[in-house]
Order: sequence, then structure tokens, then C-alpha cells
Amino acid sequence: SIGAGCDHLRVTGKNKAIMPAESPIIGLIAGSGQLPLQIAEKSPFMPVVCLNGFADRADYGERAISLRPGQVGRILQYFKAQGCTHLILAGGMQKPSFLSVAPDWGGVCALAHIGLSYFKGDDSLLRAVRAFVERNGFQVLGADTVLPDLTLPPEAVTIPDSAKQALEAHA
Repeated sequence: SIGAGCDHLRVTGKNKAIMPAESPIIGLIAGSGQLPLQIAEKSPFMPVVCLNGFADRADYGERAISLRPGQVGRILQYFKAQGCTHLILAGGMQKPSFLSVAPDWGGVCALAHIGLSYFKGDDSLLRAVRAFVERNGFQVLGADTVLPDLTLPPEAVTIPDSAKQALEAHA
């Protein structure tokens, strides 16, 4: 099995942030843009991994480290050492070329897990990345966990008039 060679990713550690004991420890994998910065601003003790070339560690302070996207093993080890049980993946990122990833052993395991999803489009790739992260002991959360104003209330969701007319015509 793919996970059999990746057991070193399941190391345990102690939380280094000051938070109430009953709170889950949420980590942030930061890509480019304002969204990860807004999340970090709302959660000053949140451990952050800035993806090299996409997020600047200086924007996040001492709680952050900067790693290459292919260093999946180091990324997951860092969050385990911080006591994280949940992760938020936020911000933009260009899909790297398959050859430029330069993975560590955790990255090799992730690539084996992701497999053909890499070539099937962004949605397929993100689903595979999420499944891999969850398989390694983390629950993946949406940005709206920290920034609840990101979601619209149900009454705000609309459909274009042309779609309404088509639905009414078939009713």
C-alpha cells in the first residue's frame, strides 16, 4: 500500500501555540493572494506553511515556515509537531510541472497517491490532495471555518433569468 512507506509522516508532537486545550489546532497551508493572509490575521496562533514562490513567510511572522510544494513530508511533519489536527489550504498556486516538484519522500508518496489526478484537471487534483492529507491524519477545513462571512446566505443565491425561464417552461 502507498501509505505503508509513509508511516514516518504520522509523527506526533506537542502544540507550541497558546490556545485553549479543547480547541482543535488548525494549521494553514498558504498560497498566494489575500485569503490566506486574512485567515492568518483572524487566527494569530495558527501555524503556517508558506509555499515557496506563492506566499512570503515575512507576511506571517515567526509562526510560519517556508517550504517547497514538493516537501509534503516536511509540511505534514511540521503540522504534526505543532499539534495540528485540522488544516486549511488557502490561496492561489500554479500547478507545478511534474518534473519540477522535486519531492521529498512524503512528496513521492503524495504523487503516488495523486497519480493520474494530476492530469485530470484542477478539481480532480484538489480532491486527491485533500484525500491524501486526510489519509495522513488531518481533517481539511474550508476557509469559512475562520472567515464565516465568506459564504452567502441561501437567499442570496440566484440563477440567471434565462435559466429561470427554462425551468418554468419545463415545469
